[in-house]
Amino acid sequence: HRGSRVPRSLPAPDRVREPLRRGSFSSRSRPGVRATHPVLRRAPLRRAAVTAGMDGPLVRLAVGAACPAISIAMFLAPLPDVLKLRRGQAPTAVYAPLACVAMNSAVWALYGLMAPNYIIMSTNFPGLIIGAFYLGVFFSYAEDRGSASVRFTSAVAASFTTLIYAVAAMYEVEAALQIIGSLGAFASVSLMASPLASIARVLRERSVACMNFNLTLCAFMNGALWTFQGIVLTPDPAIWVPNILGATAGLVQLSLFALFDSEKAGDPPSREAPSAASRSAGLAPTGVIRSVRSRKSPAESVAMDKQWQSQVP
Repeated sequence: HRGSRVPRSLPAPDRVREPLRRGSFSSRSRPGVRATHPVLRRAPLRRAAVTAGMDGPLVRLAVGAACPAISIAMFLAPLPDVLKLRRGQAPTAVYAPLACVAMNSAVWALYGLMAPNYIIMSTNFPGLIIGAFYLGVFFSYAEDRGSASVRFTSAVAASFTTLIYAVAAMYEVEAALQIIGSLGAFASVSLMASPLASIARVLRERSVACMNFNLTLCAFMNGALWTFQGIVLTPDPAIWVPNILGATAGLVQLSLFALFDSEKAGDPPSREAPSAASRSAGLAPTGVIRSVRSRKSPAESVAMDKQWQSQVP
């Protein structure tokens, strides 16, 4: 306006802009300067990833889609064992992974709802439904559902979940999110390391037949992807700390599969020589009998035992 007393030295309102600081993330045309940003100076791994161009939009899109997908795949990994239990094809299933699926999903579904974070919610609400189905089938059909180990694991999982929801009810949102994020790290590591609950049996029998390979592989991939997400794309220790521990636990489990024979690969028949009684009776070696029986149903195995016993002189 003509009569205004605004000094001419001031810029026009539409031209007022905060000068771009040296090393700002907004200066995409200066990748060499971006590494001097204070956040990058405090995070050397993220600085190296940014310098290598690993935080581009395509990488963010791919990892953002892969993280929920691999998490849901990890939740679904125990499903074949649970379905075998429900059909009566197996007397029981390893309980620790089933309880950890339900506990982990319950904790992180609450975290995603309070944040709000739709990626976390879309990942863990299906996991909560899947975990509830697992527990329902286990406590309906498993023979060892009343054992001491199952009662102890159930008590720990229920107490931990109740503590998380009590924190959400007692504290303000910001404080509750910090506490739940810290305690949720325990739930994530417990889920990814849950197959190690049977490590004593694995080392004793020198066989990984009691471990779930699909769950182990998905746990390792899940930990690796979320570690990348928490270090490079969205720097957050609450994300990458538990997941790097989970990825390490998954790597240990994969090394057990590489070290010992798996039931999934099939036990090779034993090469032991037949005894004199077996040769005289025309019976098969014991190792071959074990190999054949492992591929038969229980009823067929009993009938086969009676047939072989009837041939003994």
